[in-house]
Amino acid sequence: MNFRLSLSGELPAPAVAKFFSGVGLLRSEFVLRRYGAGLKERSVQEALTRYVSAVCELFQGKPVWYRLADLWADEAATLTAEKTYLVEQNPMLGIRGLRRARVDPESFRIELEILGALAARFDNLHIIFPFIQDRTEFDHFASALKTMHWPNRFGTMLEVPSALLEVEHFINSGASNLVFGLNDLSCLTLGQDRGTDAIKLHPALWRLIHLAIADVSGACEYGVAGKFSAPILERICQEDVNYVSLHYGQLPELSDNPAFLDLEDVNLVDQIKRQTNQAKRNLKREM
Repeated sequence: MNFRLSLSGELPAPAVAKFFSGVGLLRSEFVLRRYGAGLKERSVQEALTRYVSAVCELFQGKPVWYRLADLWADEAATLTAEKTYLVEQNPMLGIRGLRRARVDPESFRIELEILGALAARFDNLHIIFPFIQDRTEFDHFASALKTMHWPNRFGTMLEVPSALLEVEHFINSGASNLVFGLNDLSCLTLGQDRGTDAIKLHPALWRLIHLAIADVSGACEYGVAGKFSAPILERICQEDVNYVSLHYGQLPELSDNPAFLDLEDVNLVDQIKRQTNQAKRNLKREM
C-alpha cells in the first residue's frame, strides 16, 4: 500500500518523512488555529508561508497536497481578524470550507496569493478543495485557480455524499486527485455522529465509495484520509485505492515502525483542539 502523511502543523524529521510517498493532506486550518488568528494577520501569513515552504522542501520530488482552510464557524470565531458566525446549530454543516471563502473572499484571496507565490518555487505543491457539495461549488473554485493561472495540480475532497455522484464532472473539469474523507463522509452517509469505527466500516459507506471509484475508471488518482483505528486501516488496505493518508499524530498507534516511537509534536493536534475549545468557552462567557 502507498502511504502518504496528513499534516496539521507538524514538521516530521527527515527520518520519518522518508517512509511516505508525499503529503496527502496539509490541513491548513490547524495552522491558523494554532496561532489564534486569521489570514488577514501578517504574522499568520508569514507563519503559513514558512510552514508550507518547509514541508515542500522536506518532501521535494513528492506531492504535497495543501487543503484550503476548512474552518467551522465556531472555530473561525475564535480567530482574530476573521468574520465570526457564532449562531449555528451545527457548525459541521454550516459556513465551513469553501463556503467560508464565498462569505469572506478577502481571506480566500490572501490564501491563494500565498499559495501562488509558493507554487512558483515548488512544483510539488498542489491544492485540494474541502467539503465540496457539487459541481457548482467545484467549478466556482476551479475557475478561481484558472484566473490566477495556478501552475500545478488540483483536486477535491469527497466528504459529502452528493459530491461522490459528481466525480466524472470533477475529473473532466481538471481534478487530478480525489480524496475520500472518511470522517465527514461516514457520518453524513449513515446519519450518525463522527468518530466511531462502526460507521467507517459500514457496508453502505463502502458501497457508496465503490460506486464513485467505478466512475473514476483510472482517469484520476484517488486516496482515503481520516482518523483511523487499526481495524479501519486494515479495511482500507483491502481496497483498490491509490494511497492512504495517515495522520502524523496517529503513527505510533498504527505502526510498529521504531522510527515512529518518539515523534516530536505528536500531540500537536490535540493541543490545538484544546486551545480552540478554551477559546470557544471564553467567547461564550463574553456573550
